[in-house]
Amino acid sequence: MLWAIRNDGILLSLTWLKSEKIAGWARHDTFGSFVTLCSVDELPVDALYLGTERTIGGHTAYLIERMNNRLWDDVEDAWCVDCGFSLPMNEPDATISASSPTGLGAISGVADLVGGSGYSAATTVSVIDDNGTGSGNGAVAAATVVNGVITAITFTAEGQDYTYPQIVISDPAGSAGGSGASATAILDNTATFTANAAVFFPEYVGTIIRMGGGVAKITAYLSSQKVTANILTPITQTYPDAFGVDQAIPQSAGNWTLSTPITTVGGLSPLIGATVTGLADGIKIPPQVVAADGTITLSTPASKITIGLPFQAQLQSVYLDAGEPTVQGSRKNIPEATARIEASGSFKMGSNQVDGSTLSPKQIAVAWSGLQDAPIAPTLVRAPYNSKTVPLATGDILVPINSGDAKPGQVCVQQDDPYPLQVLAFIPQILVGDTGSQNWPQKQQGKQ
Repeated sequence: MLWAIRNDGILLSLTWLKSEKIAGWARHDTFGSFVTLCSVDELPVDALYLGTERTIGGHTAYLIERMNNRLWDDVEDAWCVDCGFSLPMNEPDATISASSPTGLGAISGVADLVGGSGYSAATTVSVIDDNGTGSGNGAVAAATVVNGVITAITFTAEGQDYTYPQIVISDPAGSAGGSGASATAILDNTATFTANAAVFFPEYVGTIIRMGGGVAKITAYLSSQKVTANILTPITQTYPDAFGVDQAIPQSAGNWTLSTPITTVGGLSPLIGATVTGLADGIKIPPQVVAADGTITLSTPASKITIGLPFQAQLQSVYLDAGEPTVQGSRKNIPEATARIEASGSFKMGSNQVDGSTLSPKQIAVAWSGLQDAPIAPTLVRAPYNSKTVPLATGDILVPINSGDAKPGQVCVQQDDPYPLQVLAFIPQILVGDTGSQNWPQKQQGKQ
């Protein structure tokens, strides 16, 4: 990959695969302009350093910025903003281990109880794990019914190893019995975390531990070297023990963090007056203006935060051709298309958008229209039960794009949010017109 800066401050990249005789240019716009660059060998990447000139809040400044490595295993790690800042993470000087990579998997109660009506005293409550395919077992629950309304669900046994528990309420009275009740299981994924040095304090209850790809919230202080925490995202760095059971790999100092969720984020003085966005624990931060004291306020406390200037990413395929005989110059309809993505978040997809470089005069960032949402489906990837974030997805997403009849036959994607989008291929479904085998409307001589 070759990087260059034009005289007008636009950053260009050339992706060049010599063996396949493939070369592709892209332009990279930012809020301001690029003035200098340098690529430095920093294994496992060639790190790109950029000098930028930005006018923010009426003040012009030069900044040295570094392109992120883009080696993202988790959505929380993504840097999809310009001039980005991240909240410092505390890295205790100790090695930490966890008693389990997933936690207990017990059902400690229910939330969001809706009582319904007409239930009999014989109503029962059971727990099904992952639509019957999960390994959870042993939970025993009972319903309290008052005047046909379920007022409480209590557990006499919490069970273990549940992953996606579902509360099932049954009334043996059948159609003459109750209806409308529902509840959400509270999953207790408690595990014990032990450090080989005194790094914990009583006030750390509520603090977040990140280790081995997992996330856990401290629920109880046991000692300066031991706490219990509820695992929100399972630990992925594991090894099988002698019995074939996965165990969490201990993490040495510098490979795990301990951070307190906050709502007011400071230290953003270079961005005072700018509209910023980013990710807070992997969830999009709605655009807001950085206050005069260099702070923004989050709607929900978070502990892993990246904030910076938003940008929009657009990609459009070349004019479609299906081989010999050529279909270029013929009208084509693409009712739906598949985008093959890797480690990506949700995005938008469409077809046959305006290319600003073909206009006279040329235009930058021409607004695209008629795009369809391409959300990450649960069938492709799903979040852990206790997590509110959608993990990065790899696979094929089929989107109805309703291109209409047009000659280009292009497919496009657009990313408006601060999430990664890595497109490996477009796979369109094509209907080709203007051929003898198609009955497309044609004008006839002498007729309107």
